[in-house]
Amino acid sequence: MTNQEFRKAIIKANWYDKYYYSLVSFAVIGVGIFFLYLAFFNKPKQSSAYSQILIFCAALLFIFLGSISLYLIPNRYKFCTINCQLSTDEKKKIIADTMKEFGALFLDNPENFWTFNYQRRWCTFDYNVYLTLDNEKILIAVVSVTLGRGGFIDFGQTERFRKKLNTIITKKISQKYLIQGPPGRYFGNR
Repeated sequence: MTNQEFRKAIIKANWYDKYYYSLVSFAVIGVGIFFLYLAFFNKPKQSSAYSQILIFCAALLFIFLGSISLYLIPNRYKFCTINCQLSTDEKKKIIADTMKEFGALFLDNPENFWTFNYQRRWCTFDYNVYLTLDNEKILIAVVSVTLGRGGFIDFGQTERFRKKLNTIITKKISQKYLIQGPPGRYFGNR
């Protein structure tokens, strides 16, 4: 599976997220613009300077949050690439071990595309983890599940979990190389 096919598979599985989060982001920016209107054009005669400053600060906060969330929407579909020259069966064993380590069931499929749901603790986000492989690489994507509870700004938890998965799989690959010896060149991360 190529990088583009993998990205399309992730986006297809989460097709509504982009539109829903864009709508929420624009709504938050709209609330900020409304507060700006209240701060500059709708001044009651008896309002204090402190209330005007408070309304202006609230407007800036809402506009900032909406802009940041629009900026972060494409990051939901980032993925890691781990290049390695192991055989497909050895890569499947590494993926199976990794999935078992996170409490997921590994079922072999001909498309070489796996997904599982992971939650670290009861009070944290759920993650949908997507894994695939081909002759040259393993691709990893982590998407936080936020509908139903929580928000879609997760303060970097998804990125930390993506890096953790990358590190775990990279260590397993390097252990295979140490046991078997390199097939010509070592792996690298991108």
